[in-house]
Amino acid sequence: MSTTKITINALSAINLTNLSESGSGAITVNLATGKYAVALSEDTMKYGSGSAYIQQVILFSTTPLKDGNYEKWFYTVNTSEGTVIKVDGDYPVYVFIVDQLNVRDNSGSATVTFTPV
Repeated sequence: MSTTKITINALSAINLTNLSESGSGAITVNLATGKYAVALSEDTMKYGSGSAYIQQVILFSTTPLKDGNYEKWFYTVNTSEGTVIKVDGDYPVYVFIVDQLNVRDNSGSATVTFTPV
């Protein structure tokens, strides 16, 4: 298993009041079976005019479909603390952020790193 890094852009936020807004979506991450420490770094993501930093991402793990641990669907990772997740290689992890108003005025990006533990 090796470290996996992805870049998430603030313009890809899921708009909670307009789910069909262009650009909205999650990044699919396929990892080998195991446990991973997840960290957020190089974060420049901002909402709106740039006055509010996002500083976190949401992870949606589909591993509970296999192991039945249904309390472990969602995780949050922010710039000050990460998390550890269990992954089954046949079930992807989705990384995303949300916005409640308008995605088009967001800016910046962040790196999400999955490190085997």
